[in-house]
Amino acid sequence: MGSSTRLVFDGFGRRCKLGLLIFDSKVLNHWQLDYFPTNLPGRSQLLNHLKALAPALVASADPSTGVWWLVLSEPGRDGNYFESSGASMFIYALLKGIRKGYLKKSTFFPVAEKAYKYLSDTFVKVAANGTASWEGTVIVGSLSGNGSFEVSFSISSRL
Repeated sequence: MGSSTRLVFDGFGRRCKLGLLIFDSKVLNHWQLDYFPTNLPGRSQLLNHLKALAPALVASADPSTGVWWLVLSEPGRDGNYFESSGASMFIYALLKGIRKGYLKKSTFFPVAEKAYKYLSDTFVKVAANGTASWEGTVIVGSLSGNGSFEVSFSISSRL
């Protein structure tokens, strides 16, 4: 994959117009690599997916906040917003990929750190009684197969 690698699916699995890779926020959660037998060829395929998608994820992060738009192919579009649960999965995938030695720390840690700081400063709310809550997640996504921008934003608003 070259430097022109970009995402083509957003957090709901909708096709974007940016490139050649297929993904949503759950694909990068490569936890299954910990349990996938090393002698099976599918493991290297999973690892190659992570290594191909991570640079595209970095390239699609919002430059000012470091996080990702709900609909990745429509940054800044009226109604689009930074969705915290998908961004959390992206951060987790980058940090775990670094920890496990799959991804280069010097390339991916600054991106994950910037996004983590934005998420923790913006979406973690502490109540008067000391309990914490997580905000900024989408209530529900479309499972209808119609992944248009309009359908995404006709569904319940973010929390």
